[in-house]
Amino acid sequence: MKNIIPFIALALLVLSCKHETEIKVKHGELLSFTTESSILRDGDLVGVSMDSPLSYINVKMTYGGGNLTPANKLYWPVDMPDSAVTFLAYHPYSASYNEGGVVVFSAEPDQRSDEAFRASRLLVAQTKASVNEPSVKFDFEHKMAKIVFYVRNDSGSKLEDVYLTAYPSMQFNMDKVDFRVCGEKVDIHAHNTATSSEGVDAYEAIIAPQKTALTLTLKTTSAEYTALVEAKTEFKSGKQYSNYRLATLDPNKANRPISFTLVEADWKELPDYAYQEPISGGALEDFTELGVYRMQNGSAVPIRTYTAGSDQYSLVSGTTAAGWRLMNPALGEMFELTTPMVYSQEGNTYDINIRSFGLTDFEADYSSKASTVKTENGMAWVVDENKDYGYIIATE
Repeated sequence: MKNIIPFIALALLVLSCKHETEIKVKHGELLSFTTESSILRDGDLVGVSMDSPLSYINVKMTYGGGNLTPANKLYWPVDMPDSAVTFLAYHPYSASYNEGGVVVFSAEPDQRSDEAFRASRLLVAQTKASVNEPSVKFDFEHKMAKIVFYVRNDSGSKLEDVYLTAYPSMQFNMDKVDFRVCGEKVDIHAHNTATSSEGVDAYEAIIAPQKTALTLTLKTTSAEYTALVEAKTEFKSGKQYSNYRLATLDPNKANRPISFTLVEADWKELPDYAYQEPISGGALEDFTELGVYRMQNGSAVPIRTYTAGSDQYSLVSGTTAAGWRLMNPALGEMFELTTPMVYSQEGNTYDINIRSFGLTDFEADYSSKASTVKTENGMAWVVDENKDYGYIIATE
């Protein structure tokens, strides 16, 4: 009997060791996931994938207080060598990506609600870690592009909708972490993110990175306005593009397209209102933008100024005339000034001939006299002596 008891104890000890060995085979070091990103909010869902030998694909994790927490704990394999493993994280999470590989992410076509606007952002982070660094740290970056449009509504009617046509989708390779625009263009309705104390609305729309011309439609309760960049713009991943000069909705100009240029900047979570006010009156010599101006009691107000990348201008020269032409075929506009003598010398007075079409608030096709009041940096400031117009034109 005494010999039986030690035998039983020995058997129990063997079973106990075997059980411990099974646990060791199943689990190595515990994995933890963190991020210092200020973009995510508590409760946001994130998908995380890990390279071989872990082979975890699209594990759903919940963000909170700088940590990403899976529903079930994740471990390194036992006896994992100290070699780097690639980790990929993205937001917003989608169960449709469970197979990994090439997937498609699409911004919401209607981004007017806060939820739809946030769901249109694609945040991606990629990093490497090893078993000796069980804490995996992610640094998320925006992979879409954002358009910010600043507008002041002086029309007297409520601004109800701002939308543009662009590609909302791109292919996202979860293995190679590369991106490519795909699908078809759709109308994307912008999000009214903020309104300043000066009454300027900031509308934002998220699109796939792409190279395209851009037209915005702005609908009030009583009229419709268009704002456009005719030249193709390359919208880059992680960048935002805002209008250089504030757009204003004038009830008397609802049928005239608003031309605007875009300024590229790093993506900001909130509008920075970095724009210039519309040009107001001043001395013609103080302006530096090529174009046509109306002179009112010695003060110049721009009628049509040159928009780089959208308009075309050229010097006109011949045996009997010299001059300057500004045109925009997309808007159906043209202005041309010609004169039989040199206009690039300050103080000269000379006959001019004007031809134009499509310019609002401007008299077309007439002859007059003009004088050059200033020349500088390849430009001439010209004042019409018989009409209430001024011109800033190129001389070289």
